[in-house]
Amino acid sequence: MELRADLHVHSEYSFDSKSRLKKILKKAREKKLDIIAITDHEEMEGAKKLSEMSKDVMIVCGEEIDTEYGDIIGLFLNKKIETRKFSDVISEIKKQKGVVLIPHPALHHILSDDVLRKADLIEGFNSRTGKEDNEMAMRLAKDVKKPAIAGSDAHFIFEIGNGVTIINSSSEDIEEIKKALLEGKFQIEGKQSPQIKKYWAKAVKLWRKR
Repeated sequence: MELRADLHVHSEYSFDSKSRLKKILKKAREKKLDIIAITDHEEMEGAKKLSEMSKDVMIVCGEEIDTEYGDIIGLFLNKKIETRKFSDVISEIKKQKGVVLIPHPALHHILSDDVLRKADLIEGFNSRTGKEDNEMAMRLAKDVKKPAIAGSDAHFIFEIGNGVTIINSSSEDIEEIKKALLEGKFQIEGKQSPQIKKYWAKAVKLWRKR
């Protein structure tokens, strides 16, 4: 079966987003998404709450963590990761039987051999980054032989579904979905978000600080 997934979405629980959980769920349904991963910055409360709310869209609990090598996303988590040290973050994700994703690798990352070796997935398409950055991400995934997923990196409701990973899974069982992702059994599709969103996100950050 084919399952349409947006694997990189932020909610109001991220410091740079105001997307409310109910509106995220509504947009996911409008976009005919089967799965969305809530990957808030250093937070998992929104993912847990949305998972409890949703009866039809599968919610993958994730977290985007800022490490000394750049952002790392843990997918399929069951509790918040508190550490910020790269090696410890990877260890914590694996302890939870989660999946390690490098998001937007062209942005603010130190892509050492160790980082790339420990990653399970590369975000080959991110709707908020430019064409050249996404092309670099796809080349990187090919070079290091890692599956390249798509994600919207949505910080605003209208961005949800701009990056979709179409997973070819044998069932809706979470372990089968994980297996399909790790084996690269999916296709990706996406469209760029308007570049003005960069300024909107900065405005949200300033508003939050106040």
